[in-house]
Amino acid sequence: MIAGQYGEKMYSDVPIEEYVRENLVGGKLGSRIKDMSKHASNIEFETKFKHIPGRLFTKRAREIAVLKLEYMKEFYVNLRREIKGELI
Repeated sequence: MIAGQYGEKMYSDVPIEEYVRENLVGGKLGSRIKDMSKHASNIEFETKFKHIPGRLFTKRAREIAVLKLEYMKEFYVNLRREIKGELI
C-alpha cells in the first residue's frame, strides 16, 4: 500500500547492484533514494527488509523476522514468475 501511495512500481526487474549504484546516494545500501519513480517494493525488500533480522535484539524476534522474510521472498519469486508468464 505504501508503494502505491508513493507511485512506486510493484516490481522492477533491474538488477539490485545496478539499482544501488544508480539510484542510492553514494551507491551504498541504506542510503537515501534519489528517484522514487525507479523504486519498487521488491527493491525495498532486497535493499532494506532482508537486513532486518540482523538488527533485532532478541532471538525470538530474529526467528519471527526470518519466517516473515521467507514468506516475502516466496511472494516476490512467484510475482516475478507471473509477470514473465511462467505461472498460470
